[in-house]
Amino acid sequence: MPDFAQEKYGPLASARKSSLMTQEEFAKRIELSVPKIRRLEQHPEKVTLETLGKWYQLMRVDGKVILEQYVNSFFVA
Repeated sequence: MPDFAQEKYGPLASARKSSLMTQEEFAKRIELSVPKIRRLEQHPEKVTLETLGKWYQLMRVDGKVILEQYVNSFFVA
């Protein structure tokens, strides 16, 4: 079940924020532009599996849990 932060920010932004990174810091680590990070956080349904995998690898434990819940939500009946 999503928590308040995820409801407010969405799963990608919530995961990034839980890993204590700004969009600027994260963009450098994932090698994407800040505008691209913003677009993906606003529209997480448009993230590719490749980018989602990179996103996951850069997260701390709490961020990984958020992303796992997001992915699992596609498979719940």
